[in-house]
Amino acid sequence: APPTHVVPPSVYLNERDRAQALILEDDQMTCMGELGGYRMVRGSHGVHGGAYYWEVLILEPESDPENAHIRLGWSTRQGELNAPVGFDKWSYGYRDINGSKCHDGVRDDGYGEGYGPGDVIGCYLRLDLETGNNLMHFFRNGVDQGVAYAGDELRAGVYFPAVSLFNRAKVSANFGPSFIFE
Repeated sequence: APPTHVVPPSVYLNERDRAQALILEDDQMTCMGELGGYRMVRGSHGVHGGAYYWEVLILEPESDPENAHIRLGWSTRQGELNAPVGFDKWSYGYRDINGSKCHDGVRDDGYGEGYGPGDVIGCYLRLDLETGNNLMHFFRNGVDQGVAYAGDELRAGVYFPAVSLFNRAKVSANFGPSFIFE
């Protein structure tokens, strides 16, 4: 009989770098929250220089959609797994409610558009260690929401794709090389 082990893609949601209250499906791309507060999972690989993009398809929650929420973005290893992306100085997030951006516990409701099931959210990061010309953008269905963070706001470090889910929110990550919106 052929082996039943599924070989993960080169980048995936990391089973060993997640809060216990998140459920990862066998594809290591689809994640669902359990009841309770925000919990985070990071991608298996991080970046410390250059440009990187990944996207997330927002799926319909399996129950209680009014109380299922999402933050997507980037986190260093120091980011708290039992909190939302953007909770601390180690992570930067884009929130489903009001399209807010979040970093170091500060929420800016004037950033972008809110999002929900059926939307595709893109997360772009460019780190230029020599010039400090660092940029972070988020996209909703291919539409750039603008610069979220830039320059010195993005400290040197290794950044991992990060997903945080509240209650039964559910998403499917896509780390490329083919994207829904390119």
